[in-house]
Amino acid sequence: MTDVGTNKVFENDKIILWEFFLEPGEETPSHTHDKSFISYVIDGSTILIKDENGSQVGQVEVPDGDVLEFQLADGELTVPNTPIKVPATHSATNVGKSTYREMFVEFKS
Repeated sequence: MTDVGTNKVFENDKIILWEFFLEPGEETPSHTHDKSFISYVIDGSTILIKDENGSQVGQVEVPDGDVLEFQLADGELTVPNTPIKVPATHSATNVGKSTYREMFVEFKS
């Protein structure tokens, strides 16, 4: 993983479509989201989030079929009407027993 997703599937002047996989026990490198995005969870799991210093900031059980709208503001990603708050710069570890897989769309404007 070199960017915010595993594979860039599509890009135009308005969006970037990403595919993202995370095997059980696998951790992403620390990375920074600089765009708001919508995520569609194909295969859910339990994800542990760490801030850029490696401190745990939360763990979330993400179910299959979940759709999450992440809004970026002031260095933080939030999901409206939920308690989810994630630093824009973070790493994620799959602490579940199954592969985590999602597609997400970043908005360029």
